[in-house]
Amino acid sequence: MSGTLDRPRMGIAIWRYGRRPTPRSLPVNGPSKKTVLQRLRDELVGQLAATEQAVADARDGLVVGDDRAGSRGERGAVQERSWLFTAQAERLEDLRRKVYLIDKAEPVEQDTVSPGALVLVREEGGEDEAYLLHPELGGTEVDVDGVVVTVISPASPLGAVLVGTRAGDTVDVALPHGERTLLVVQVC
Repeated sequence: MSGTLDRPRMGIAIWRYGRRPTPRSLPVNGPSKKTVLQRLRDELVGQLAATEQAVADARDGLVVGDDRAGSRGERGAVQERSWLFTAQAERLEDLRRKVYLIDKAEPVEQDTVSPGALVLVREEGGEDEAYLLHPELGGTEVDVDGVVVTVISPASPLGAVLVGTRAGDTVDVALPHGERTLLVVQVC
């Protein structure tokens, strides 16, 4: 008996009057969640070291004490160095927070997409794409054994559509460059 695929308002596909594809029938070819988290942590620690050096350099460029700028141009340069130091210090704290969050994360296996899930999706005729859903680490990419894993927020357009799906589900997601239909290949 063949089934039909309904696409309700939230973009999550539901199989009706037929057998839903089982996760066992799908290829398991993605990296492990533990490996992804470790590579993500390594990437952030590398950025952390570079940012610590940038903060030290920016701090050295600040004028301290009675060394005051004499002209309007010098005052602008001092202010610019101050802004640079502040931005670098904020970036440093953000990276430290992200490393802490990864250290605190426990790679629990999941069968339904929720925050913390590692998801492999495939567009018809396309290759697998890997996403890690995390509310605090979105926007980061990491290469794990040739697979690029993109960290997205569950609140992002793609993340919001994926939450609640399982392997074998099909989702439609509206993105700035057009609508895409994706098959959820694997959830862990």
